[in-house]
Amino acid sequence: MSGAVQMPPEKMMTSEAWLMDLLGPYAAEIRERSLMLHSELDSRFQMRRDPLLETALERLFRFVFSTLPDDCEIYLASSPTIAPVTALDSGTLTLRWQVAGETRPSPGGEVVAIRPIVGGAAFHARSRAARELAQSFSDAGWTFDLEATNGDRELWLRTSTG
Repeated sequence: MSGAVQMPPEKMMTSEAWLMDLLGPYAAEIRERSLMLHSELDSRFQMRRDPLLETALERLFRFVFSTLPDDCEIYLASSPTIAPVTALDSGTLTLRWQVAGETRPSPGGEVVAIRPIVGGAAFHARSRAARELAQSFSDAGWTFDLEATNGDRELWLRTSTG
């Protein structure tokens, strides 16, 4: 018997640490596309790290970055559910991001588009990719709610466990 202790595949991690690890591969894209990531990640929310949830989160970030125009913002938050200590892995993730930009005046006064992605938020919320994403979270035991908001210009996702 070796002295090394193997961690079970479902080890607990703070939501903050795990989500930042999963966003790491997108750091260059965030910089190159001039995206702004606003995060409010509560380290009290412990996430059970399992392969199904990891797949769902990776799929989520691919979905977000594929529907997000350049020069836009992403809001990411995590919070624990008020629950007994035995349910530390109960909590909610919330993401909100722009999918269709509005026009804005340039320094010269003419109107410049923010490169919207055709279809708007409602199209993306009903897309096959969104249905597959919902199934991934369901497979991991999480609820999933994705809706178009702000005049069809943003997507708002809430997913939770516990």
